[in-house]
Amino acid sequence: MLRKTLLRIFTGLVSAGIACIIAAVVFFSSTSDPLVPNGVIQGFIKSYQPKELERVNLDLESIKHNSFYDKNPVERPVYIEHPTYVASAGGPGASKTTILEAFMENKSNFVYIDPDHSCLKYMYIYRQELSNLAIKKALAQDQKNGYQALLRDAYNKWRGASNYISNTLLNEAFTKKYNIMHGTTSTAPTMEEFYKKLKKQGYRIVLVLCGSTDENRKNSLEFREKELKFYQSNFDDYVDKGKLFYQRFPIYFKYADEIHFFWTEEFRKGSEEVAILDRETGFKVINQKSLDKFIAEYRGNSKGLPPFEDLVKLVTLLQK
Repeated sequence: MLRKTLLRIFTGLVSAGIACIIAAVVFFSSTSDPLVPNGVIQGFIKSYQPKELERVNLDLESIKHNSFYDKNPVERPVYIEHPTYVASAGGPGASKTTILEAFMENKSNFVYIDPDHSCLKYMYIYRQELSNLAIKKALAQDQKNGYQALLRDAYNKWRGASNYISNTLLNEAFTKKYNIMHGTTSTAPTMEEFYKKLKKQGYRIVLVLCGSTDENRKNSLEFREKELKFYQSNFDDYVDKGKLFYQRFPIYFKYADEIHFFWTEEFRKGSEEVAILDRETGFKVINQKSLDKFIAEYRGNSKGLPPFEDLVKLVTLLQK
């Protein structure tokens, strides 16, 4: 009898061990499906000449080294620890970068990826377009608007390269299960497929939704270009992505494990967190007055979509 009991215990332990090994193998194996399709990434650089591509790839290696420096992938199985994907979402000029960087200020071991603020600004080939000599020539041609024109031209020329670099790094971090801090508008038509891949890879998704008025966003972009001397968005982006942000709300609510809602009334006065939605703890209002402004902006841009309150209810009901 004792012998049979010990045999059953041993068999159970072996089975459990095999299950753990299988789970670990699944976790540690790299996904064959990249987060961003390679065809999309290559499309960003199809207009560059061979010599320009050489310089872009040199910038890629430099930025990759600095982005991943002292960062470690999440190596434990997902039933112990999930890798985390934290991303901003909002239209151009909604203070996304400022909000996201403040939100992540005390959170270490995240690979920071942003096509503008962690890539473009650090591309040597882009900075060469803004050399002292180039600025002097631009001002000689147009004293009033020459520098702004130079900024726009440099941005438009190398924005594709910065997207190529940022998405290449995003795939690298995703495949190896690094925690990711992603500066983005989160408005692409492929967002649902993007989040599905993250979930399949075991990621916990945390979204930082940045709401604001169109007027404030416009003022913020104008200030950035004229005062901070950094061109970042054309008028079409400002309009289109501002509307698409609210159109993506059903997708955000469907896939995010945690959503933080921020409202910016006036960019010079800063932003405030107005609510938190967590699948485990529910919905918490921090500032009802400012949340009402956030919801009003959603209502004005969400024709044909569920009311904000219904999106919240759906998540909280699933949580129960």
